[in-house]
Amino acid sequence: MKDAGKIDDWDIHTTIGANIAAGSDTTAITLSAIIYLLIKHPETATKLREEISAFAKLGKISNPVTFQEGQKMPYLMAVINESLRIHPATGQLMSRIVPQGGAVLSGTLLSCKGLVSRRERCCGCG
Repeated sequence: MKDAGKIDDWDIHTTIGANIAAGSDTTAITLSAIIYLLIKHPETATKLREEISAFAKLGKISNPVTFQEGQKMPYLMAVINESLRIHPATGQLMSRIVPQGGAVLSGTLLSCKGLVSRRERCCGCG
């Protein structure tokens, strides 16, 4: 587009700046939600610390942990995904597919196969 004369350097820099600002806001919201939820649920924080310690002891993570290393930590990924589902930083909700046979979330049995977003009951059976 730049070569075709449709945008100039100012447009490119402005767009990049807007994207960085938008990304930092959603990142801050997400990190705040994760920290809040970990404080609210200390058993989850303990289990996450145990996973981090185990991965460190086995030499599976560096300091700081890289994005690729973090993606290989199942409990960390679950904490991030569940935090995003409960408190989405963007306008799009993250859904959860309830497996056949149901699932227990926060002490609530979701016994039907369905899609669950946030905290709504699924098909009246929760």
